[in-house]
Amino acid sequence: MSAEQQYEFFKFAYEQENTRHRNLIDRAKLYFAAWSAIIGFLFSTTISDERFQLHFKGAALWSGISAIIVFLFCTSCAIGAAVVLTIVALSIRNYEGLTNLRKAINISQDDETFYMCRIADFVVATERNKSNNDIIARNLRLSLWLGAGGFLLFLLGFVATRLI
Repeated sequence: MSAEQQYEFFKFAYEQENTRHRNLIDRAKLYFAAWSAIIGFLFSTTISDERFQLHFKGAALWSGISAIIVFLFCTSCAIGAAVVLTIVALSIRNYEGLTNLRKAINISQDDETFYMCRIADFVVATERNKSNNDIIARNLRLSLWLGAGGFLLFLLGFVATRLI
């Protein structure tokens, strides 16, 4: 395999990792919109639903702390953590540049040396971007689980008020 073919291969790998990053950012934006809608739904439901409020106002758990406060606190913590993780995922990006362009201008290099240097640049940049993308993906996955858990907790409490 010639150096030029290797160069094209590593360039493709680098571009694939950048595409993965753009897809993760799009997913994070979608999650952020979903969490915002869910938070709006939770507040509008708990504030406007008299049956929900009345059921929990009288149910004191610990010396006057009502169940609604504990319930909303747990739900808010789960969804709040999901929002924070989504924001963190959006802010992670230590972008690895490909090369120092001043060094690449070295005219005395032959084509083989030039391509081998650029291949090394692509390898380093791709590995760095991959590790950052893995962190973003992990934060988004955790955000999804926390947000879904918080929303299911809310639905469980909401349905429980209807059955009791």
